[in-house]
Amino acid sequence: MRLRELSAPDLIPLSFRQARSLARYLLELTLQDYDLSQIRPSTLALCVWKSAVAHVNTDDGNFLPDGLFFTREDFRLVYQEVKLFTENLQQSFPEIINICDHYSNMYGQE
Repeated sequence: MRLRELSAPDLIPLSFRQARSLARYLLELTLQDYDLSQIRPSTLALCVWKSAVAHVNTDDGNFLPDGLFFTREDFRLVYQEVKLFTENLQQSFPEIINICDHYSNMYGQE
């Protein structure tokens, strides 16, 4: 199931909405991290999405957008960096989902 296939916000499962708000929040925070900001944006965005999906313990159906080209090793390295970034953020802010919900409400649900 792809998020674009669902039109009404009520049809998108809560776990996807949480993953989306967490991913948006993380992407914005990665702009402040010099090392992460040097990564190709499409690869970083995918790794942030995968990390957010794993964090909220949901399944994205092995989502992989068309047109992305990177090696498995590149993806693995970036994903590890993003996962570490997410875990460190969670240690600093244990209620990260509440922060993401606030962030999502502040910028709208789409």
